[in-house]
Parts: sequence; C-alpha cells; structure tokens
Amino acid sequence: MRDQSATPAEFVSYVDRRLRPLEMAALRLTGDEAQAERMARELMTLAALRWGRMARADARHELPAGASADVYVTKLFHQEAAELGYPQMVLNLENVPVSRRRTRLAGQLPVDEEAALLWDGARRRLRRRLVIGAGAGAILALLALCRRGGDESNQPLEETTPLAVSTGLPAGAQAMPTGVLNARNIQGVPEKLSLPTEMPPAISASPLPRAILLIGSTVLAGEPVFALADNGTWRHLDTAPRGAGTLLAPNSLSPDGKVAVFGVATGSVLVDLTTGAQQVLPEAVPSARPVWLSEQQVLFSSAALLDRVSGKLGIAGAGPENTVTPRLRESGDRTNVMIELLPAGQPLTAPARVRRWSLIDRTSVTIPLSGPLSDLVGPWEGPAIGFGDDRVARLCRPTGAIPASVRVSWMVVVVSPKTGEVARLLMIDSAALGVPVLLGWESERRLLLTLAARGGQEIVSWDLSGETVSRVSQADFAGTLSMRDLTRV
Repeated sequence: MRDQSATPAEFVSYVDRRLRPLEMAALRLTGDEAQAERMARELMTLAALRWGRMARADARHELPAGASADVYVTKLFHQEAAELGYPQMVLNLENVPVSRRRTRLAGQLPVDEEAALLWDGARRRLRRRLVIGAGAGAILALLALCRRGGDESNQPLEETTPLAVSTGLPAGAQAMPTGVLNARNIQGVPEKLSLPTEMPPAISASPLPRAILLIGSTVLAGEPVFALADNGTWRHLDTAPRGAGTLLAPNSLSPDGKVAVFGVATGSVLVDLTTGAQQVLPEAVPSARPVWLSEQQVLFSSAALLDRVSGKLGIAGAGPENTVTPRLRESGDRTNVMIELLPAGQPLTAPARVRRWSLIDRTSVTIPLSGPLSDLVGPWEGPAIGFGDDRVARLCRPTGAIPASVRVSWMVVVVSPKTGEVARLLMIDSAALGVPVLLGWESERRLLLTLAARGGQEIVSWDLSGETVSRVSQADFAGTLSMRDLTRV
C-alpha cells in the first residue's frame, strides 16, 4: 500500500519542471527575489492541495500529467499579477531557465527534497485547517483553506485517510462568555463611570499630578475631554484642541498619565496635565494617531519622533500605523527598539509579521507570525499595546476556518514579539457583547479592553492564564477612553 504521506512522483516531476519558470516569472512581477520565491512556493503549495483532483482530471480527459495543474497555477499567477497592477503579465511555464538558480529561502535542494517540503507543507496546512474548523465539517474547512482560485473543496491528497476533527476551539483560543461577568476592582477606576454632570475645573486653572484615564465625548457641546485623577476628581482639558473628544485615541494618554497628545490636521498638540500648558507642534503632522514610545518619546510619523527632553524632532524610519505602544517601562526609560505588527498582504504575498526596528542604527528584523493560531489572524484594527518585550496585543478581524458554533466578529490577539508566535486569542461576538477597543495591560497576565454597545460600554479584564473575563467598570457613555500604564506604580 502506498504511504499516504509520501510525495507522488508526478508532483516531484511537476515541481522539477515548473517551479523555476514560476520563480522567474514572479521575479519579473515583484522585482524582489525573496518575495518571488515566497510567491512561487505559495502557488505550488496551493497546487499540492488540489493535486489529487487535478491528477484524476488529467487521467479522465487523457491529458499529460500536470496539465490541469498548469491551468490552475496560471490562473492564480494572473490573479496575483492583476492585483499588483499588471494584468497583461504572461506566465510561460515552458520557459526553462538556463541553469538551476540557488534559492535564498531554502538553499539549493535536490528536486525530490524541494517537492517533499512543498507537499508536507500542504498536508500540515490541511491538517491544521481541519482541526481548527471543528463543527464546520471537513468540506467547509477545505473551502476556507484557500481564499484564491475558486472552489477549493476537494481533497488534495488522493486516497488520504480522513483526519480526526476536534470538537472545540484550538489550544490557546477562547470565546468570550456572553453571560454575567464577575466584578474586579482596579484602584482609581470607579465601578460606575459617568461623564461629569457639570463642567469640572479647567486643567489650566487646576492641574493634576497625573490622570488614571481620559474620557473623550463626541456628544457634548464642544466635544470635550475630561481627565480622572486617582482620587476621583475630574478636570476639563480646556487647552486641548477644539473637537478633542473625537481626536482622543486609546493610547493618547502618556504612560505616566501626565501628558495627553492629539493629532490634528495642521500638526499635533500636547497638553501637560501637571501644568495645563499646551504645546503646539505644527511640523509634527501625524500619518495616524500618535504613539507614545515612552514618557519622553512620541512618534507622529516616520520623519517625526519627538524627544520631549530636547524638544527636537528626529527620524524614526517607521510610522505609527502599526507601531506598538510599550507598557512596563520605568520612569526615565527610553525605547531604543520599536516593535511593529505588520499586516498580511503588504506587499501582496507577505504574511502578517512582527518587525523590530532599531532607533539607534535604523536597522530592522522581521519575522512572520507563527503557530497554529496564526492562520486565524485577519486584518489588524486599532492600536497595538505591548507588555515589556514578551507580549504584544492587538485587535483583528478573524479569518480562516472558525468553528461554526462560535460567533466571532473580532479577536484579541496576543503575540510574542521575539518569536512571532500567536500565543492566545480571545474571540468576541460584537452583536452580543459590543464592539471591543484595546486599552492596555493591567498586569503581565491581564489585558484591559472596552466593549461598547447601546450608548454605553464596559471595561473588562481578560485573564490570559486563568482564561476568565471580569468586569472592571460600567460606563453610561460611548466616548473614547484612554488609560495610563497600569503596570507602573
């Protein structure tokens, strides 16, 4: 009996004949060798996933071995070319390179080993999708396997024994409960949170030592921002720019709770809560909401990194769109290495990944997301917030094979920035629970977020190790919240 995991000889022959022409065409399309090799192997893996059906089609229609695969791979390549803006790009799989080129990604491998790697990768990909797709059935899991190239519902491996299907979520993933949550108290955060009924004292007339959180209103006249101190007293940020309530972001408050930052169309504005003073930076026009890298550093754009000690703007090399707001920084600490969570598809064939960017020599190291849970990570949304160098959290939209029994519209993703491994997922049904916004870390194992629904919101704490979610506070408004770094004393 044939070993079900063995690479078919016909697929080995196909890889030998088609991988190099495919690589060369991808290189002409992308202009980047590493990206071209990733694209070629991705398309070959997709061919491996359909190999059983395509081989049977060739035999049924008395076609040469690999003919159906040629049609399929050419279709996928033309889709990639059209998305990159080159719909007229032609793929000629008969164009054999003069010599076998050494590859960057895998080194120069014998063709049987290279084909085996692709075949084994396809099998792992199938197995992972089937296990994750519990309750959806094998056919739905296979449909979710490939989002390109039409119907992918057929078994890629001929005569493959069906895989066992799990009945629950994959390890490390959990669905947020929809029932009543247990209460959890955080010092300085009231159990019931309401906007002041009367205008509180102005920050310019009565400064604060620091704030535990900011609240931005989008419904009150003038769209004000209020600051809540540890002792429960409120202040009105009268020196904030007009309409600041709509400008407030979850990471607008500095880690030490002493300064608020607002990005406006004509520049940026800092409000010092300890003095009430306003600092206008017309040259710091943000490309996204500003990001605090430390209490001394604010990132506005790749060309505008503010050093608050010197008052100078420097070059960062990367903008705030995907940059992580660090937590667990001691007073006076400075960030020398920025961490970014980069989205999939930018460039087109790139996976979601972590990039560590040095502010000293402006060099970077990039690693793709990894682990079984990484297949579920979709487009990133909102700010990314890190805990030291060990954990980074960010919201995303789900993708991949989600069990049919789980209703999920958002996910909180926890990633190790050192390895790229997706360690934990919290799945949220916004129809039942509200739209989530990430606030920050309460401690090494607890993550804070809000859930906004029906004109109000809840602050909840997710215990990553205990896998529980607790209610911290209930707010009777839907405005934006921004909290200081609670991991600091």
